[in-house]
Amino acid sequence: MINELKKKNIYKDFYFYLRKINKNYDFIRHELYYSIHYKKKGFNFINAIVAFLRDCYIGIGKQVVENLDKKNIFFFTIPGSSGLKTLIHHYKFNKKELIKIDLMRNEKISSNKLKTSLNIVFLKFFIKVFKSIDWKKKDSLLIFIYCLRLSFWASVWNNFILKSKHSNLEIFIHNDFDIYNSSLIYILNKKLINIDIKVSCIQHGIPTDEFFPTKPINYLIWSKKMKELFIKGNKDYQSDSTLYIIDNFPSRFNKNFLNERKDTLNIEKSIYFISQGHTKIYGEKTNEKLINFCVESSSLFSNFQCLLHPTETIKKNNYPANLKDKIIQGPHNFNRESENIKIYVSFCSTAIIDIMLNNHLVIGVDIKPPTSLLAFNYFKPELSVKSPKELHLLVHKIKNDREYLINLLIKQKKYLTELIGQ
Repeated sequence: MINELKKKNIYKDFYFYLRKINKNYDFIRHELYYSIHYKKKGFNFINAIVAFLRDCYIGIGKQVVENLDKKNIFFFTIPGSSGLKTLIHHYKFNKKELIKIDLMRNEKISSNKLKTSLNIVFLKFFIKVFKSIDWKKKDSLLIFIYCLRLSFWASVWNNFILKSKHSNLEIFIHNDFDIYNSSLIYILNKKLINIDIKVSCIQHGIPTDEFFPTKPINYLIWSKKMKELFIKGNKDYQSDSTLYIIDNFPSRFNKNFLNERKDTLNIEKSIYFISQGHTKIYGEKTNEKLINFCVESSSLFSNFQCLLHPTETIKKNNYPANLKDKIIQGPHNFNRESENIKIYVSFCSTAIIDIMLNNHLVIGVDIKPPTSLLAFNYFKPELSVKSPKELHLLVHKIKNDREYLINLLIKQKKYLTELIGQ
């Protein structure tokens, strides 16, 4: 089975094949895809075992819920705009209601931790969940390990919910497909608990193919335009999600849109490339093209910087060694700190929204991907280039024509309003 899954490098193909084998494997699709297609050959099983042992280490311990408001819980697994920052802009957010997965990347963030004590209730529920998944020997030991992980976190959630002793609890999450979140949705969908719990997932970024099908009943999305995208994204699947547009969503952003101060607007010398060199969700060929685009562009600009994605590091990325001095590890600050306009180059990244809202200029990379095409079409900026040479010419024009720059920023504001406006 794993050999067949290795052939399914297109996410949709991977999903449909996995679900055909066992629809419950849908709840581990995210971990499986990245394990099979991102990890080095031969290390999949070792990585899966290490991940399960880590789960036990970070998930077993003293459970604290007494200090939490019993009506709303905000749960995050990662920091940054794809995780915690997605939650804190919700109008109901309260720091006292925050819980986290106790991973190293979250260690600097003060909040309660999702943990459980080992007891007979936990063990009985663990067995109950694992049986419900219906794993078969022919489906490989790799999937067995991920089923164990799903059962473990489902049992942690069960103990947490039982201890909270509160019905009508609402838990806000920032994605519905990583194993920490999908385990919660699994026990609700399978009706493995009898307590009335509401789960609301907040859209955390550009909805690529891995977002679909959406799982929770309540899915909170950015705008009317995003609702159109989510409806189209779900059309090939069975999804129980009800889509809601988030109230007052634009208020989370800087509203100081462009003031046409033609005499004070200046362009910074540096060109900032938003890295997507890690991702295969747009296809492996797209991944390679984006890396090549970055490398070639770096040779055309004396002040060029590649801003790594949160999942990339200085030591672990796909860029050549000769680009090392031009690579910057996150987190990145896109705030407007002066009158200067920064030029960012990006392919279909959530970062373009924060950049545009701070009145910096985004130039899109027009490389049509073979997959996640829906997200590409919805998020492609009007100002886009197909090659580094074209980028070089465009930047020269922008820097030497102030009127042209002003008009671009006005058009960008219109694009952004359509993208996230109510």
